[in-house]
Amino acid sequence: MGGSLTKFIKQECFNWYREEKHCIFHGQCFVMKGKPCTYFKRSVLPPPDYKCKHKCLVDDPAFEDRVRSEYRAIDSTLEIGRKFCDCGAAIPPRKKYCPKCSAKRAREQKRKWKRKNRG
Repeated sequence: MGGSLTKFIKQECFNWYREEKHCIFHGQCFVMKGKPCTYFKRSVLPPPDYKCKHKCLVDDPAFEDRVRSEYRAIDSTLEIGRKFCDCGAAIPPRKKYCPKCSAKRAREQKRKWKRKNRG
């Protein structure tokens, strides 16, 4: 586990007992052990589009991305927020690729099928 996630837990999680340096409920923090924590996911980790109104760690987008990627390595069910295609374009809801990449993939699949089924 990386330092960004540990720093974020120690400063932002209410279950982290700073004086004793452990989690109030479990003794040792689940996230620091490399296990998913429902409380951390729902209450401590801000949503992807959250803008902090006071000075906090989340103000730095690079730091927020590091925390999210480190926690995503532990818990793969974390919502990513808005999805982006390989080309960098936003993916519409209920789609796998952006319209441009979708058309490109369809052409490639059609070519592949034609090569395979030539007589």
